[in-house]
Amino acid sequence: MTIGRDEAQIVAESKARKSGSGFTQLEKWLGEYDALMLRRNNAGLMVVLPWRTWAALLAKIPRRGTP
Repeated sequence: MTIGRDEAQIVAESKARKSGSGFTQLEKWLGEYDALMLRRNNAGLMVVLPWRTWAALLAKIPRRGTP
């Protein structure tokens, strides 16, 4: 089975940086919170989640064929 953009309920992009310098401020703002909400003037809201939060949310989604 192939899952493409039209079939997926969520489409994600992954970025990695060797030095991580671009992520430092985000990590400081996030701290120990479960999510970071970011909004630039006149732009849509963005949400940054640490893996622990993302994994916890995914674990709550029922799988096909399971009640």
